[in-house]
Amino acid sequence: MKKIILTIIFAFLTIYIQAQDKPTISFTKTVHDYGVIKQEITEVKAIFSFKNTGNKPLLIQTVYPSCGCTSANYTKTPVLPGKKGSIEAVFHTKDIYGSFQKSILVYTNDTANKVLSLYLKGKIIQKGKPTEDEYSQAIGNIYFKSNHLAFNSIKNTEIKTDTLWFYNAGNKKIKIEFINQYNWLSLSKYQFKLKPDKKSYVLISYDASKRNDWGLNFDKIIMKTNDDTLAEKNIFVSAEIKEDYSQLTSLQLADAPRIIFDSINYEFGDIKEGEHLLHDFFFTNTGKTDLVIRKLTSSCGCLHTTIENKIIKPGERSKIRSEFYTAGKSGDQQKTITVVTNDPENSTIILSLIGLVK
Repeated sequence: MKKIILTIIFAFLTIYIQAQDKPTISFTKTVHDYGVIKQEITEVKAIFSFKNTGNKPLLIQTVYPSCGCTSANYTKTPVLPGKKGSIEAVFHTKDIYGSFQKSILVYTNDTANKVLSLYLKGKIIQKGKPTEDEYSQAIGNIYFKSNHLAFNSIKNTEIKTDTLWFYNAGNKKIKIEFINQYNWLSLSKYQFKLKPDKKSYVLISYDASKRNDWGLNFDKIIMKTNDDTLAEKNIFVSAEIKEDYSQLTSLQLADAPRIIFDSINYEFGDIKEGEHLLHDFFFTNTGKTDLVIRKLTSSCGCLHTTIENKIIKPGERSKIRSEFYTAGKSGDQQKTITVVTNDPENSTIILSLIGLVK
């Protein structure tokens, strides 16, 4: 009996040690506040430093800025235990006014922090201040706090609401009508008139359960007006939809599907511009229930993906085929495929093709 107890204790200790045997990313900060930025400054930088506090090499697989106004460079080589790395963000301020908050998604091989968010925030002051700084994103005579509502992360069971604020900076009453073609978006009002020098707002609700999609999604609402300049104005809505696993029991989690890739990175070396690169990413469902591939998204129109079967039985293998069309490409390349699954531990996985196109 004593031998059996010692064997059980040893087994638990082995599992515990293995569980600690991994990379761990620790940022010194995840929010950078620029404060007030003058309009004449065209770009500002921010450094997010991190340390690998684990005991395995840490890899930043890729980063995704939330908008084209932000670019990012990052440590691409593995960061050894105890060593540091960084992500440098550059925010381009052209045509952006007033308060802002931008995000950067960071994908790592830290199993506890597969996807993290970094944030850039601040306020850009306009020259001349044609209206209040708060309402400084102009589309014709209507000034917005922002014409982009970013709901950020939202569970597929959630409904979130945000506020679209705007201001009539013209000298006549403006008729406003919102054209919304999506049943997952609802507005508090659709038609009204806004007097000169008056503010107003519309509440916009996002019902992720009706969106029936996964990952990062963008939608557009049209604001039709009788404005003399740019009568039709675009309102953008974005949300990153994630599956809600909060109601699963411990038994259901133990029986969940598990996706394991043979490799998530493919280094193709040097190829000539115009070549057609083909690569298969093989994976296995090591869980106890069906694995579902919810969505595949490529980082570039030059990267085409297909999958043999979106439902994979326990123990079965499958593959995601990637086809990289290099026409018009040159220099260092890193193209990615975002895989969204029903595996609670690996709901989002980034596959990478890395190499040089000559």
